[in-house]
Amino acid sequence: MSYLNRLNPEEIDLLLDHPKGFKNQKADIKILNDYKDDKALSNFVEDKVFRESFESVEVFKQVPLF
Repeated sequence: MSYLNRLNPEEIDLLLDHPKGFKNQKADIKILNDYKDDKALSNFVEDKVFRESFESVEVFKQVPLF
């Protein structure tokens, strides 16, 4: 079970809260990968929304330098 030593605290908490967590290494890796994929997707969506709103506001605030 050496893979457990490489887990960070956030991953350990996630596996402790999951009903199938810490059953075996394959299941744990799948749970962590699914979580990372979901987190990456939500970060991408948030970033996209932020950039769209930021760009639309910045267009009106641009002042020519010369």
